[in-house]
Amino acid sequence: GKGISASRILQVGLMDDTVIDLVTVLDADRGLIAGRPYLNVLMDVHSRCILALTVSFQPPDTAKAAESLR
Repeated sequence: GKGISASRILQVGLMDDTVIDLVTVLDADRGLIAGRPYLNVLMDVHSRCILALTVSFQPPDTAKAAESLR
């Protein structure tokens, strides 16, 4: 019930990813939907500041998480 807390900046970070549902990308040459992008966000718990974000058309995996941490 208490949730995650941190006493100072950069002590704890939260990362999550999701499909961006409202955005589709069209391939104009073929007239097809190119895909739905994935959003990966890293947020500092104490300051609620967004530290990193990545957008890609490949599903989330450990490489994308590592890219956000870099």
